[in-house]
Amino acid sequence: MADSTDLISRNSKSLLRQSAPYIIAISVGGALFTVDKDIQKESLRSSLRGSDTDHFFRTVEHFGTPGPYLITIALQTGYGLLFKHRESYFDAEELAAGFVIAEGITWGVKKTVGRKRPYESSSPYSFFKSGKSFYSGHAVTAFTYATIMAKNYPSQDLSFIGIHHDLPLVPVLMYGAAALVGIQRVYKNVHWASDSYFGALAGYGFGTFATYAGKRFQNHGFHLGYLNGLMLEYAVTIR
Repeated sequence: MADSTDLISRNSKSLLRQSAPYIIAISVGGALFTVDKDIQKESLRSSLRGSDTDHFFRTVEHFGTPGPYLITIALQTGYGLLFKHRESYFDAEELAAGFVIAEGITWGVKKTVGRKRPYESSSPYSFFKSGKSFYSGHAVTAFTYATIMAKNYPSQDLSFIGIHHDLPLVPVLMYGAAALVGIQRVYKNVHWASDSYFGALAGYGFGTFATYAGKRFQNHGFHLGYLNGLMLEYAVTIR
């Protein structure tokens, strides 16, 4: 009986430890809803606003669009086809999967939640009003892309510039750029802070799922069914 009690106790503690990051993340998001209006006001009257800042954030915004996705998928697929480098193609597959998943689910969430954007409503609690604010599509796209890239390229060898140990250069750059996209959406007054935050969480989840599922399929000899995958398999077979 004592052993059973100890086992239940250990399992409960293990479950709590595993659940803690998710509980904390959701709690932070919930708290953001209560200060969304204050963050908006502070952003609009920030002394940092100006033409230079506007230009910087207009540039940053592109990281949250399909452009980086499409360019990276094309480059990695082309490299895989040209040099028979399966890993590059597999990475392109995961990016394609992440993009499709993120865009599809985000569209459904926006339609269901219907939150009004900050410039459409003075209240951050305007849900189910046919709005498209929750969650930020730019943030989810940026973080899905960043997560897949970070997980596929977790560290880089920089010995060619005299640094003799690997550094997480890609993850730092990718997540840094994605975070700036989230901030830009608030700065531009097209999203509440909680929209960007939950977009980031969703993007991380979608990116993690895409890399995990992709590698599971690939390890079992399956592919995700994209045209570029069929092209690569055909090219490798006939050569």
